[in-house]
Amino acid sequence: AAAAYYRQLKRRTVRPPSPPPSPVSDDSVLIDFGDGDAPTPSEWTQLLFGAPSLRGWLFLRSALYWGFMLFWWVALARMPLGDATTIVYVCPVFTAAFAWRFLGESVGAIFAVVFALDAAGVLLITQPSFASVATLTGHASTSYAVGVAASLASAVLAGAMPVCTRRSKAASWTAVNHVSAALSSFVFTPLAIAVWWATDADAPEQMKAGFEALHQSDQWLLLLAASVTGFIGLGLQTLGYQRVESASRAAVLSVLEIPFAYMLQGLLFHEGLEPLGIAGTALVTGASLLNLCVGRPRARTKKRECI
Repeated sequence: AAAAYYRQLKRRTVRPPSPPPSPVSDDSVLIDFGDGDAPTPSEWTQLLFGAPSLRGWLFLRSALYWGFMLFWWVALARMPLGDATTIVYVCPVFTAAFAWRFLGESVGAIFAVVFALDAAGVLLITQPSFASVATLTGHASTSYAVGVAASLASAVLAGAMPVCTRRSKAASWTAVNHVSAALSSFVFTPLAIAVWWATDADAPEQMKAGFEALHQSDQWLLLLAASVTGFIGLGLQTLGYQRVESASRAAVLSVLEIPFAYMLQGLLFHEGLEPLGIAGTALVTGASLLNLCVGRPRARTKKRECI
């Protein structure tokens, strides 16, 4: 892992020309070992924490990511999976708004067409139960309303993350992921647990029950698989947002997760799609292809600093 970090650093660093050898003494000659040199402490700091000028954006993105995961799990616990997925995928709208405000991106009419196709496709695939008035009545209405609010909150936070990634694109992807993991593990989560224990008398028992559930071997394997795939996905997403010219267009591509998830559903759980679901998958895929084929949006100004 250290070698991979260092190679990544060398690719992002322009090496200065070597100074001419001193004729006074052989001991004063600086020997250049090339890529085999050991990284300096400052280089490790840049790789793991980014440049000082970018750490504010890295901190903000880490906080947004942790909040997104929190609200997303709350939503999944209180409402059907299809409904939660449908609501959270309005995040490209927020990405476009944030990108217009902070990145100076111009959102053209084609984005509205793409989003309309995506929205129609998502509705056809998930066939959300919140379209029915009967869902909002009865004993579970309060829990469902909390789930809807949590889904909307996760959509807003997910929409803001690409903007932070674009603003910190000079930082290595290793710094983005390392800062996010470190702050989540040692700052945000411990603070959340402390608040939970201080406000809920049943918190210790609930946490104990959660750890006891992990005693099953398959639960550990599933947790490991979720952690590994989540890290890989986050790294690829970071690299993607750092290299695209439009955060709003890239955000729309994330809806490809829905038809891909339904494909895995059929392969792993043998649950087929209904005709409406197939039509919705076609709409989402077509919208993403349209998003790739349209011209690149131009910035509103040539140079714009984020306030």
